[in-house]
Amino acid sequence: MGPIDITPPSNRISSPNTNRKRARDEPSPRKPAKRQNTHWATSNTASQNTVSITRRINECETRLQTLEAEHAVLSQDGDPDTISRAKRLLGATAIRRGTAATKLNKVKEAIKQMAKTIRDCHDVVPALLHQALKASQTDYNSSEGELQEIKRLEAEQIQQLKDTELKYRQADSKRKELSKQIDRCKLNLRRAEWDLDNALLQQRIDALSHVDVSTLAFNERLRVSKLVQQIAEIVD
Repeated sequence: MGPIDITPPSNRISSPNTNRKRARDEPSPRKPAKRQNTHWATSNTASQNTVSITRRINECETRLQTLEAEHAVLSQDGDPDTISRAKRLLGATAIRRGTAATKLNKVKEAIKQMAKTIRDCHDVVPALLHQALKASQTDYNSSEGELQEIKRLEAEQIQQLKDTELKYRQADSKRKELSKQIDRCKLNLRRAEWDLDNALLQQRIDALSHVDVSTLAFNERLRVSKLVQQIAEIVD
């Protein structure tokens, strides 16, 4: 039988296998998360957000242009001056009608007088009177035709005025509704532009998070420190 080892356990030298096992039992320090991957994910999300907001702005601008074009067309139909011009034109035609009617009545009265004179004078009627009567009858027919044409024109202008007033009322109602839509669209556009400004600013701030301050010069670190302090005061 060989010699017995009486060395206390605490003084015994561990075998290599024991040391490896102990090393495996001890928890290894956790590796820090890769900051670059986190920054890339944040930047990617911010970029997608910027693209989405830019799309909103483009949609608002397109919608606004369409609404403003429709409003411009309705403004032409709803122009009060159009109604005023139609009324003035109708008034001028009414004056022409009155003048033509007065002339026709005078010619008609002259024909009556000449016809009466011819009847009273029998065979001693001058030839010039017959010629005057014939000319007056021709003038009467012409004046009557002119009066009928003026009346026809007046009827058309009355209908045009009614149509213009109806279009004005309809256009005015649509124009008011379009004005409300334009105001809402402008408000949405301002909000989208504000969101884009915020997103771009947030991107710039996030881009600074990966900066290694230890690589900066002393004066640069001092400036960064002051800026961070100012930002903290604003945020707080």
